[in-house]
Amino acid sequence: MKRNRAWILTGLILSTVGLLAGCSTSSGRQTNAPAPTDSNASNQVASGSNQTSVATLSPHPAASKVGWYYINLSSFGKGAQIAGLSTAGNQLEVTATRSVATDNVLKSVYMSAPVNQSNWTVGASHSTNQPSAYTGPWSIKFGKLHYTKPIQITLIDHGNSAFPLPPSIPGYASEIMTDPAPFDNQVIGQSGHWVWLAMKGPLNAPLPHMMVGFRYWNRIVAVNTQTDVVRVFSIPRDTSQVSTANNAPAFAERGQYVYIGTGPWLGVLPFNPTSTTAQVVRPEPQAVALKDQQNMLAGLQREVQAGAQGVATFWNGYVMKGDQKDFVWAWQMQPTVWNHGTFPSSVNWATRFPLRIDTSAYQTRAHLYAEIKMLLNNSLDTASVALDTSAKLKQHYHSVPPAPVPGYTIQGGYYVKNSATGG
Repeated sequence: MKRNRAWILTGLILSTVGLLAGCSTSSGRQTNAPAPTDSNASNQVASGSNQTSVATLSPHPAASKVGWYYINLSSFGKGAQIAGLSTAGNQLEVTATRSVATDNVLKSVYMSAPVNQSNWTVGASHSTNQPSAYTGPWSIKFGKLHYTKPIQITLIDHGNSAFPLPPSIPGYASEIMTDPAPFDNQVIGQSGHWVWLAMKGPLNAPLPHMMVGFRYWNRIVAVNTQTDVVRVFSIPRDTSQVSTANNAPAFAERGQYVYIGTGPWLGVLPFNPTSTTAQVVRPEPQAVALKDQQNMLAGLQREVQAGAQGVATFWNGYVMKGDQKDFVWAWQMQPTVWNHGTFPSSVNWATRFPLRIDTSAYQTRAHLYAEIKMLLNNSLDTASVALDTSAKLKQHYHSVPPAPVPGYTIQGGYYVKNSATGG
């Protein structure tokens, strides 16, 4: 059976620090952005001072109001994330959204509450409507789409091309059917002569066949439309399982500052930025990060075990014995993986989770990644569709399992579970 890629709709749950190298262009446009320090710099993902380190979380001294603040959104309900910001007088208000199941259908609900900027807590909340997105004169146009390469982004003023962003600020486009480039890159607001954009990264997924779910909002780009100066601010990463893919960062302005909210982060940035200095002033609590890390690794291991058990059961029962009741595909054998690049949410979370490369948790995740790749590289995944009967599969493989699976050994033509599984 021929497997063609079919682009998926934006309603799918897709899934941070992106540090980009600054440069000057021939037109005199200036960028001010730190260089990537991750081992995979081509992905534009950094693991420098702003990357969440579960082992070394520590607060930064607040030299000024400028910076990023972790906001506890638990009062809005489980799974809440920032969806909107507004200002009235001296008051800053945050709107959070979360998904609620009603009659087996997930719906987004919105709640708003004032923010106490002395201790960065939220007050009493009330129901509200979905915040409106930016509707000003500025927009962005995209060059030819390359799903495996950066795309050119041009800032548009009232429908007319203003100037292209420099190559040091690459844009990406998710492999989805509807408006792939705007899904990853959006204009979110304007302050004076500055236009503010939000962009996702990284370019490449850490696992083969993965098309969606691994990207997150990792950069805020401010463009001065008079001088063409460009500032790139990295968005700090958090450890929450909640994906921000469907909610662009919120924007508001007041006085000498602009406010940007995404996930649990609230950024306070200069109205007229002269640099990209924006440290984490109020970090994610270490206890939260540690608990999330534990849950993330446990969830990833469950997917490895479920995938391995699914293959073993499929082979042992259906292929070797012709038992129809064992005709159950493991998650990595599902058409959604091969046609749409859609992985389980636990795997998506793991790919977005910030870990330092010198930690044991990073090594554990790398080991689990290797086991997932082993599952994805098993030819039985695709042969089970092309060869539509157990007899054909058994004959094709000469009654011998085609590849190893984590936690099992091959004995007498069957997968036999190890007494102590490593995956």
